[in-house]
Amino acid sequence: MKEIHGLINRTINFSSIDGPGNRLVIFFQGCNFRCINCHNPQTMGNCVGFLQCGICIENCKNEALQNTGFSKEKCMGCDTCESVCPFNSDPRARFMTPEEVLQEFILPASPFISGVTLSGGEATLHKEFIIKLRKLMNNDTSLRDLTLFLDSNGSVSIWDEITPYIDGVMLDFKAFSSIKHKEITGVRNETVLASIYNLYNKNKLWEIRILILPGYNDDNFEINSIKMFLGDNAPKCRIRLIPFRKYGVREPYNKVVEPDTKKVEQIKDLFRDAGFCVYVT
Repeated sequence: MKEIHGLINRTINFSSIDGPGNRLVIFFQGCNFRCINCHNPQTMGNCVGFLQCGICIENCKNEALQNTGFSKEKCMGCDTCESVCPFNSDPRARFMTPEEVLQEFILPASPFISGVTLSGGEATLHKEFIIKLRKLMNNDTSLRDLTLFLDSNGSVSIWDEITPYIDGVMLDFKAFSSIKHKEITGVRNETVLASIYNLYNKNKLWEIRILILPGYNDDNFEINSIKMFLGDNAPKCRIRLIPFRKYGVREPYNKVVEPDTKKVEQIKDLFRDAGFCVYVT
């Protein structure tokens, strides 16, 4: 049987905004979207290999990156390798099996967390990894009560296969108009809309995350269209509004103006008046 691997970018040991309770967040490398607002652009692409490129090696001041691989001991965490990578990747990402992720990350954190959240990149590109990890957690008496959540863009139609193995999904809703959605992400949104309907009816849609991106999706028509769609298809789902922030965003999109507080409050009130439970991050 072929061994299952996932390319892991990094982890956050304790997060209170990536699902219920205190979460261990595991970030996969690789995404099928190219969102202009992305704060983790280094998780979008995959490294083509040190021998084929080597730009990161040339710019690594501490020689932590060599043709033979990456030395964690030499790395000083300056992130220069990320900033110079032409492929929006991180050469420090590691291929790991679900068993290795369990042993290295989940077991040590388990006494202090409510669950695990798989993010990215795009978590749903790793279906076999997700299923195997959940089975491993279920087989360990110290881990089986931990919840497993996904942070997803909703673009991959695998919910029938993986929802038996997960407890919930935080799903990004960047725009109702498919044209607007493609401007923001590079991809149309028909599958995203279907995922919202599908997950809500499976009782797996924990939270809808709505980006507020001035000049792209913050006009009255777009916001009202999102509100009406969710009212018809996910009326009791909690909503998290995420105002665009420039920090970490790649050029030239870091020149986009951040939304003012008054505009965000108006949008929050609009959804709250429609009966939604709304949070702002």
